[in-house]
Amino acid sequence: MSKDVEIKNDFKNPLLSRREMTLIISHLGEGTPNRLNIRKKIASKLGEEIDKVYVRKIIEQADNRCKVLAHVYDDKEIALKIEPDYIIKRNSEKQEEQVQSKPVGGEAKDKSEKEG
Repeated sequence: MSKDVEIKNDFKNPLLSRREMTLIISHLGEGTPNRLNIRKKIASKLGEEIDKVYVRKIIEQADNRCKVLAHVYDDKEIALKIEPDYIIKRNSEKQEEQVQSKPVGGEAKDKSEKEG
């Protein structure tokens, strides 16, 4: 379960009180890690609280790596004011639990069959 985090670009944006980062995460022998695991990895590497880290985008690359665009804020209250609601929702632990527990296929199909 090796997940190495390599910082490719780290831009300090003082106007928005955040760091805009591009990272490469290696995940050999595993699927692409979910946002929650990526947030935890970034937070532990930088020594920050997980509430200050928001994953904006995950881009899968070849050879078991993914490119991650993330924002790391100086204060979690500022993050909640600046980040769009959909990004905050995507990065929440509740959202990750729903994605993992959701059955593959099935539900939407069943509803449409009942209606028609």
